[in-house]
Amino acid sequence: LVAMAEKNFLQGWDQYMGDNNKPLDKVRGEELIVKAMREGSMTARGFCLANGWGIKKDHKMAFSIFKSLAVHKGDSYGMALKAHCFLNGNGVQRDKDEAIYWLSMAVELKNGWATGLMGSCFQDGEGVERNERRALELYKDAAEIGYVKAMYQLGWMYESGISSGLDGMNNLQPRIPPSSEEGLKWFRMAADKNHAESKRLVKEMTKIDISRDALTAAQKEITGLGMKAERMELKLLEELVTGMCCKLDGVETHGNEKLRAHRKQLIRTVEAIASIRKETETKKEDDAYEEALAAAAAEAGF
Repeated sequence: LVAMAEKNFLQGWDQYMGDNNKPLDKVRGEELIVKAMREGSMTARGFCLANGWGIKKDHKMAFSIFKSLAVHKGDSYGMALKAHCFLNGNGVQRDKDEAIYWLSMAVELKNGWATGLMGSCFQDGEGVERNERRALELYKDAAEIGYVKAMYQLGWMYESGISSGLDGMNNLQPRIPPSSEEGLKWFRMAADKNHAESKRLVKEMTKIDISRDALTAAQKEITGLGMKAERMELKLLEELVTGMCCKLDGVETHGNEKLRAHRKQLIRTVEAIASIRKETETKKEDDAYEEALAAAAAEAGF
């Protein structure tokens, strides 16, 4: 029965946390963890005490259970949750050094959640010196284990760019510039695991990609139009310019400043093509008029 209880806890944990390549399902995860507690899982009992699920919340008792699991059983979940208590001062005095020590132990045991939490500590400088390169490595390790939040964090790191720094082997690594493409890749991986915010970001970023592609295509059309403008009838050119401006107005920018600025610049460019062509036409007419006037004057003997 206890073995089944622990199995239910692990299944519940994976679904509640989105760990070990299991899709996020917090409702089902909580149900399984509460069930595991009632079946005799001590890890589940500690977690339920910490959250007040099916039992009165008691952080001190939860910490006592996590401590016992970590020290006496060498349990990676007990280590990770004990570290979390130290990090946040839940049921015990806050101690970042102790938190990092127990997190390190859980990371060595390939606990995905602990590895992701350690990555967050390095990213934010919580209990350790801030180091984005080390955070990147830890998030990648956690993502490889299957922790969905690490995939989400990687998406943001690549989207924002990563500063230079020492990696886990103390080798200096160069800065990684922002890459929406790489960020989107990780957001998609998290979205596939039912991570709600990643789903929203994928939808938003995909819309932006579609708009960016539309503006790129329009830019090529405008370039071609500019090359042919001089040989084209002015009326036809003006109609094409009007149509292009309408097309550009229809491209959604989704609140993205770069897209909005690009669209505005393209509209100015295509309007300038018609304006320059019209000025050229007017100048030709004026020149022809001056020539005709000069010829008439010459003929009249002036």
